[in-house]
Amino acid sequence: MSDLKAVYAAVDRDTAVAVEELINSFGVPASLEQADALASELFPAVVQRRQAVFAAESAGLVTEHPDLVIAKQRPYRLPALQKLVRRCAGLGQKPQLAQLELFDPATVNMQSRRVAPAWMPHEPEVILEMQRRLTAGVARHTKQVGRDAIFDTARRNGVMYARQLSGKENCAFCAMLASRGAVYATKQGAGGNGNFFHDHCDCRVVIVRDPNNWAGKHEADRLYRMWRHAGSTTAFGQAFRAEQGALA
Repeated sequence: MSDLKAVYAAVDRDTAVAVEELINSFGVPASLEQADALASELFPAVVQRRQAVFAAESAGLVTEHPDLVIAKQRPYRLPALQKLVRRCAGLGQKPQLAQLELFDPATVNMQSRRVAPAWMPHEPEVILEMQRRLTAGVARHTKQVGRDAIFDTARRNGVMYARQLSGKENCAFCAMLASRGAVYATKQGAGGNGNFFHDHCDCRVVIVRDPNNWAGKHEADRLYRMWRHAGSTTAFGQAFRAEQGALA
């Protein structure tokens, strides 16, 4: 567990440095060709870091569950990273826009505008937004290999898994999934959402051999009671955010 935390921390740190260096060198992609070129440059480092995450997750599984057959590492292909870079740059039919404060030389003042990074690639605020987006996305792709190791090992050995909040950066959506406890075995069994992880998500995935007795059961039960009391997704989100604010 502690080794995996250290590996994840290294992923966040190293990814931020690598992305900043690449954006400074390549610039913000303003075309599909530029986005794919940046992805190709970044790809070897992502593959290497994914191997480190898989090794750490596998070592933890062997220590905690020596009788399980550990699943093989899932492959990672360049098109997946190309798609991520394109999305971060806003190169698509429905680009994700960011609300930024940008200097307008015509009025000589700052104006709030919604833009995709590819539209204004040389603006300092746009460059920072591209770095933030790509760092978060690449870190998610890198850590996902460890989560996939849990999914695949659970399925191969016929055991369950559960999501656990890390306490570092948790959202109401993840808390809702964690509240379900040890019910996940396949993507279909989880209703499609059990295997979904968003940018900045710090959830862990753990193998559960006994759904009535496992390390995270108390927390899962507490979240489930909060969910039942809330009565709706909106109300649960409000209650969870209020709790997180009180703990901050």
